[in-house]
Amino acid sequence: MNEYDAEYLADEEPIEQKRKRLQGELVNGALDKLENAYLTREKMYKKILASKRSAFSLTATIDRLDLVDAVRENVKTSLMFKNYRRATWYLRLLEQLCRRSL
Repeated sequence: MNEYDAEYLADEEPIEQKRKRLQGELVNGALDKLENAYLTREKMYKKILASKRSAFSLTATIDRLDLVDAVRENVKTSLMFKNYRRATWYLRLLEQLCRRSL
């Protein structure tokens, strides 16, 4: 018997609470991976510096970064209120924005 089997045998946490806790952990884990892949400070600096060729492209880049940050905050807010369906929706949107913009 491994630790996972023991966890299920001696589990005092109700199934619904455990499901919600695990959903939150999964969405948090996915958000962390996305942030590490696209939203590190170094990658943001590189993106801003690469866009400095003209004032328009720099402004557009900063606007896109603001939008990405707003969506990221919506994921975190949805998680805070335990609205996992909405958090997942925003997480998918954030991933699409990161792939297109960054």
